Amino acid sequence: MVVFSLRKPLAFALAALLLFTFYWAAPARAEETPFIPLQYPAIYFGSITSENGQALEKGSVRAYVEGEFCGELPFEAGTYGLPSDSPYVKRLLVYSNYTDLTGKQVSFRVFVDGREYPAATKPPVVIWESGSRMQVDLVVSEEPALFVDMEGHWASPQVRQLVEKEIISGYEDHLFRPENRITRAEAAVVLARALSLPDGDYGVLEGFSDAGAIAEWAAGPVAAVVEKGLFKGYPEGDGKITFYPQVTVSRAELAAIVSRVTAQGQAVQQPQAVGFIDLEDIPGWALEGVAAAVRQGLMEGYPDGTFRPDGEVTRAEAAAVIARLLEQI
Repeated sequence: MVVFSLRKPLAFALAALLLFTFYWAAPARAEETPFIPLQYPAIYFGSITSENGQALEKGSVRAYVEGEFCGELPFEAGTYGLPSDSPYVKRLLVYSNYTDLTGKQVSFRVFVDGREYPAATKPPVVIWESGSRMQVDLVVSEEPALFVDMEGHWASPQVRQLVEKEIISGYEDHLFRPENRITRAEAAVVLARALSLPDGDYGVLEGFSDAGAIAEWAAGPVAAVVEKGLFKGYPEGDGKITFYPQVTVSRAELAAIVSRVTAQGQAVQQPQAVGFIDLEDIPGWALEGVAAAVRQGLMEGYPDGTFRPDGEVTRAEAAAVIARLLEQI
């Protein structure tokens, strides 16, 4: 009977506990999510001409706000969204689901024949306001644009070089994301393109225990660089060898890889000793590659005298090293 008498107090206590938890958890969640006021897209329309005044025939207009892709509209016959008063004509809607754009400058680019070009605007400055309607005429540059998030970046010349040669590309949202870490599979693809290697024999991949983890888009290039002896796998304790396609490339690995490229077809040279203060942290298998890469100017250390062999290589850093490599082969 005592057990039955405790049921109601116990249920009441449990309910009170749940209410208390919800009461304190709800404000915490609200604080974590920034409040974005209700906003309506800004609407733009206008003409599209080249610097010599010629109307562009066909392509698409893209809008960016502080590097964020915020809208795109196909165009033809040198105009987009015109006539502005027609209910049957689509116009460029610029908005963000994640950021309050109020008071921020909108930049425009024009995508034609697979390339993106920066566009000057008339008026010279376009400021985003919720629900605004504005005619913005675009004058398209003759020089192709680099990715919005590469403007002013230290590696922009090298990235441009590789992009123009179709060695490296950006993401579907039209950004390059230079600080993203590059994986072994991605690095293999970039290197294979840089060296103009055809897809390798897929049978080579069977030597890796994780061959099934290598994505289809990377399988041919990975096989190619493995056949060339530029990429190697990792021996495991059970005798198997793994490739680890999704693992980020380290600085020691990148040095070893590019030094193998320059070493092929050349007489073996005794690399000069490197004088980094973290020399003991460089693994033995990479020591020769690091010395060679540094001697050849493909890679360098940091101002504090370290090499940081375990540092993860970014997309920008990889592009810079590959660009230097192409200058030497």
